Amino acid sequence: MQDTLVQHFASSGSEALSLLMQPDTDIVHIGVTPFALAIRLGMKLKIVGIVQRLGKSHGVVLRERPKEGIAQRASKRRPLVLGTMAGSTGHEIASEWCRQRQIPVRFLYLSPAQQLIAFRDRYIDGIASWEPFLTRAKNLGGVSVGDATCLPHSIFNVLCVTESALSTKLGAIWRFLQATATVSAKLATGECLDELRSLPWLYGKDTTLEQFQTMIREGYRWPAEPLSDFDKTHLDRALKASHDFLERSGFPTDRSLTNQVVEILAGPAVKTEVTLNVGYTDSFMCTAYHLALVQGTYQEHGFIVPLHTLTRGQRLAMIRDTALANDLAKLEASAAEDPVDVMAKCRVISEELVTKVFSELHDEKPENQKKKLEPMLMKLEQLNAFSDTSVYAAAQTIRTSGNWATHKGRASTIPKVELVQSARELVNQLLKVIEWYETEGKSLAEKNHCCVQCEQLLERSEAFCTHCGTQQHYDCSNCPKKDLKPRDKFCPDCGTRRTLIKRDVSSAAKKD
Repeated sequence: MQDTLVQHFASSGSEALSLLMQPDTDIVHIGVTPFALAIRLGMKLKIVGIVQRLGKSHGVVLRERPKEGIAQRASKRRPLVLGTMAGSTGHEIASEWCRQRQIPVRFLYLSPAQQLIAFRDRYIDGIASWEPFLTRAKNLGGVSVGDATCLPHSIFNVLCVTESALSTKLGAIWRFLQATATVSAKLATGECLDELRSLPWLYGKDTTLEQFQTMIREGYRWPAEPLSDFDKTHLDRALKASHDFLERSGFPTDRSLTNQVVEILAGPAVKTEVTLNVGYTDSFMCTAYHLALVQGTYQEHGFIVPLHTLTRGQRLAMIRDTALANDLAKLEASAAEDPVDVMAKCRVISEELVTKVFSELHDEKPENQKKKLEPMLMKLEQLNAFSDTSVYAAAQTIRTSGNWATHKGRASTIPKVELVQSARELVNQLLKVIEWYETEGKSLAEKNHCCVQCEQLLERSEAFCTHCGTQQHYDCSNCPKKDLKPRDKFCPDCGTRRTLIKRDVSSAAKKD
């Protein structure tokens, strides 16, 4: 009995409000300010966990520090024009920062990605946003002038759930919180540094690994548990401040803020079999969530995470072999320029992976394996090496398309747009093969091998084949060499030829 985790994307915490209006959304990552807005709109929600306490992660980045005095700017009627999301935590922080400095401001409501474009093209003076968009704005020449520390109170990102999900999916919600907190605690102590290599896949390679590490150290305070009584006190204060900000800013209200919106969950032991729908954004707020996904932490806490529901970046981040992930990304980037070459390279990589698994099952070095790709695939399929038949189909598609691509004369008659489309589809198929290799193929070859005589799949610990009775492991009869490999015909130390010993499996079966 397992729960299934399905994710839903929003471009910001404010936009996550639209997810909460959908009947199939259960739990969402969101800032305190948009959460307070949701309550004002009459939505029935509860905060059940703190994602982070904010520091330099949220703030204001300008093109340059204001050179004119406040009076001079006011006399020229030149308010500061900032891009932000309406009702967001960045909106609240920027409003307070400008109020403290008596700087007139006009907000232009844009998504974080749109803010960067407007900032780059000099349509706005700055952005009021969060990481990693603040760092990207600084990479464009911006200067950080204010952050969450300008507020007189602590402010948070939180996990909120619908009241209906809380009543029907409590066990799954509690396990989700525990899994997220496990990774969050590692981020707080620095134990996750090895796993941070996946962040460029998740957030984009226009931000360096060193910048990501700075965000983790200086941008946030990461909790070691979902929610505590101490946090609840500060959270109530932050919610009241956000409510007051929204009131001053003219946001509508349908429901007053109460102290009943924060709930500390006890851990139920009951197992469930439900689908937990999780809302997430491309904000750095969701780092613990992303890392828990790619590291398998949610799976360890009883969740099934269907691969087809994950983004391309998440699936690339899950590939442990960095070279393979980089090769795949390069092929994807090159598909539009040289699709035929990409198709041929997809075949080469797929063949290498299949050959590795096939050779290890037969206890041979890959370079000594002379079989062609098609018979190897057919044999692996007969051995039930592919738990998902779509992987076998993907490998066959790559084989046939890759063969076709080597005959470049044929490609000259195909329109370029069709070739590009085929190349991109082949890259998608290669991703399936790589995922199979990392999650199933290598493990299969480590635990099993094929009989030296009948080629049936056996566990490596078995001394005799259960199908034909042939001895698998043996000691040299002429020297102290022990536990020779099943395929060793001669002792590597003294050269003595092995003698095949067979056991009568038919009589053993009759006794059973």
